[in-house]
Amino acid sequence: MERKIKQEVNTWIDWIRSLKDRVLKVERITEKTENNIINIIQSQDNLISHIVNIFKTKCWLEEDEKFKKLKNEVLSKLKEIKTLNNKQKQCITLSKQEINKSISLLKSFYDKTTKDKLTWLWNEEFVNNLLDILWLEQKQFILIYFDLNNFKKVNDNYGHQVWDKLIKEFARILKLLFWEWDKTYIARIHWDEFNIISLEDEEIIKKKLQKLWKWLENSSIEIVKQWKKKKIWIHTAYWYAKSDKVNSIWELIHRADKRMYENKIKSKQDKIDI
Repeated sequence: MERKIKQEVNTWIDWIRSLKDRVLKVERITEKTENNIINIIQSQDNLISHIVNIFKTKCWLEEDEKFKKLKNEVLSKLKEIKTLNNKQKQCITLSKQEINKSISLLKSFYDKTTKDKLTWLWNEEFVNNLLDILWLEQKQFILIYFDLNNFKKVNDNYGHQVWDKLIKEFARILKLLFWEWDKTYIARIHWDEFNIISLEDEEIIKKKLQKLWKWLENSSIEIVKQWKKKKIWIHTAYWYAKSDKVNSIWELIHRADKRMYENKIKSKQDKIDI
């Protein structure tokens, strides 16, 4: 059962990761194919012009019936080719527009279902899909909720640039402490909220959370306001829930989220020099 679960989760993860590469490959092939067709059409047009010029230079043969017949037949065929080429150019243009739309939709789908654009952690859509898979496969895992404290004050007083910097720094710390290949998935799910889904043992998670707490006691970002350097400290509330202690995925999410906010009320510390 363990091997089957790991294979199914990893297969889904690999498919998600390879989607962007597939889209880019289609984009490159499409562009190359279009350029090749356009080059062929251009070569044909050049040849047609050259043939027409040859006939013009042989105008003294116009009185020859065989020549006139040959000329008319050739010009007629060239006209047909020219018409078909023009239609093909129009089709290529329309095809390119539709393909570009499709590629844009695929890229949008990839972005939406995988990554948070600011931190390049996994996003909420990815987390929801992963939770469903793990739950259906009856896999034991831990869901951790994080919510940064005093975040509104940072945004109100310093704006989005500092806000973004704080988010990215917290994301960097989470990756340093928690990331384990095929065992831990770190995500930013909303504004200042983060999730970790871990298949590691509870004792390992507890140790990492303790280490995180110690790191955050000295973690800050530095900004300059009114020609003075200021430090904005990073502080978060968190809680976790185990999948084997609940009856549904929604109960798991609700329990972790609720306890995180209870922890937030108890542990919130204002370390920001506003």
